[in-house]
Amino acid sequence: MKRIYSAIVYITIFASLSLAAFAAAPGSQGDPVVSLSYVRDTFSKDFLSKAEGLVAARLSALSSEVDRRLSLYGSRVDAAGVSGRADAAYKKLDAQRKLDGLFPSRILSVKKGESLICGLGTTVTLLSGSARVSGAEMISLTSGKDAPSGEAVKPRERYMSCAASGQGFVMLADSSILADGYVKTSGAQGPKYTALAEVLKNLGLFKGSNNGFELERGATRLEALIMLVRLTGEEDAALACKLSHPFKDIPVWPGDQAGRFVAYAYSKGYTKGVSQTRFGSTDEVSADQFATFLLRAMGYSDGDFSWDKALSFASDRGILSLYEAEALKSGGFLRDNMVFMCCRALSSNVKAGGKTLLETLVSAGAVDKTAASSASDAITNAAF
Repeated sequence: MKRIYSAIVYITIFASLSLAAFAAAPGSQGDPVVSLSYVRDTFSKDFLSKAEGLVAARLSALSSEVDRRLSLYGSRVDAAGVSGRADAAYKKLDAQRKLDGLFPSRILSVKKGESLICGLGTTVTLLSGSARVSGAEMISLTSGKDAPSGEAVKPRERYMSCAASGQGFVMLADSSILADGYVKTSGAQGPKYTALAEVLKNLGLFKGSNNGFELERGATRLEALIMLVRLTGEEDAALACKLSHPFKDIPVWPGDQAGRFVAYAYSKGYTKGVSQTRFGSTDEVSADQFATFLLRAMGYSDGDFSWDKALSFASDRGILSLYEAEALKSGGFLRDNMVFMCCRALSSNVKAGGKTLLETLVSAGAVDKTAASSASDAITNAAF
């Protein structure tokens, strides 16, 4: 590398020094002939000495800047506690390369809705489009921080997979990905629980939108909140609520229904905004966040569990199986998954008493008894 820099600098300096040399004696108009001994003994030595000095100074400056940046990067990564994990993951990938051959760096085109599955130690960069982290344990080598599942992927930021298996990204739009290591794409899957969505609709718990059930897209905070209110049997009270709320990002629906749901839930302490003036209506929820809403509807409080471990808590209580909890946490959370989780909650016992959540809603008059009876088998036998 030093030779390359030297050659470039030599050429540049040669051009400038040559002009100066031939404008001075010897070689001037008074003495137009330059002797070979002058070129060899005087001009060349002087030229090479100056060139070496310029090259050394430039390389020293470059070296200092590289050292400074590496030191800054290293301290940032070490401070975040991800350096050791990144090193272990890369060593694992390097060992795999020796067994299976190289995985060359390449640019992949990944469609909206598809998943990018990354092997341990693989690094990926979003070049265009948009995506969110999903499932696999990912760290950002650029920022030196963990990248939790559900977080938006930052363009041009380099991520590494520290998990032996699982997804890495879920595409929110057609995207281009630069990948170094083992990756494969998994095609977008259609909704699995359309029939269960119909069952919940017949119970008055899930109403969809003007575009139908939209089970293939992510669930939003506002949608999750509305499901919480309905599963507590308090929808009528929410729609009659005339209280105010501090949030500026609530959509305007006929009869101010969205605002009434939010104001009611806020007054009951069911939810808080993401800031003092922003509720985060269109922000997507994770499986743990939605599980938190379900557990609150079933009578559990924040003192019983922490929201980031809500899926594990639901598994411990038999609401979800261990496999279901892990699978929901590792995949992108869709409205399709929301329907399934609602069915699991409805068929499970609430915290107080021996009744299921569905039976509790029937007793409160929030769900029709006949409709609940006909829906019971489908809800109880919902398969992941």
